[in-house]
Formats: sequence, structure tokens, C-alpha cells
Amino acid sequence: MMEIRSLCATARTLTATLSIAAVIMLSAVLRGNDPRQAKSLDAVVQDRLLAMMPTGTGGSAAMRAQRAAFWQQFLARKKWFIAGKGTLDVLLEAERFLSDSDGECSATPRERVAHAQAHSARMREIREIETQRRASR
Repeated sequence: MMEIRSLCATARTLTATLSIAAVIMLSAVLRGNDPRQAKSLDAVVQDRLLAMMPTGTGGSAAMRAQRAAFWQQFLARKKWFIAGKGTLDVLLEAERFLSDSDGECSATPRERVAHAQAHSARMREIREIETQRRASR
């Protein structure tokens, strides 16, 4: 019992300081699952990206192509920002362009809800990254 309490205390500490991969591995250990059979870090990252990816099917082919270009721009700006080379305002501008174009391509109410959820997920991730950067200064 004492070992579980110390693991829980460790989990709370890790949650504040380590990446999502460490938390997933520790939670698998706490649940008694084999962490080697849990999702890989690449799968977790892919799931997070899919949650943030634009999904609308409306608009012309040119609008959808522009949205795809904005998605690539957003990913590139995010990589630069994480690497410490880009600034927050440039990343937020790329996200705004992506969000606007995704909103224009959302044809149904369901797609508009998915658009809002994806925008919210991207903004949450940007806030998490910025919070971590400020904490490490």
C-alpha cells in the first residue's frame, strides 16, 4: 500500500514536470498494465494531431487546398516555436489563418463543432508550450 502512495505522489510530481509520455507510462504501471503494450509516444502524438487537424468538407477545392497549406504552415511554425526559434505572435497568426480557413470549409453544424474543438485543442497546446517555456526560464 505504501508503494502505491509513493507512486501516486511521484505521479503528481511527474505530471507537473515531465512529458505526456512519462505520465502514460506511469499510469500504465499504476493500473498494472504492461507499459510496453501501451500506445507508443508516436501514436499518442498522432492522436493529438488528429484531434487538432482541420476536418471540414465544404468550400471549393481551392479553399481546401489553402486550408491544407495553412495546416502545414501551422505545423512548421509550431516546430520552430518549440525549438525556440519562433515567436508566440507568429505561431498564433498561423493558427488564426488555419482556424479561419477551416471555419470557411465547415459546411455542416457537426463540422463547425469539430472546427471549434480543434481550434480549442490547438490553443490549449500553444498555452501549454508557452507555460513550459516560461517555467524553464
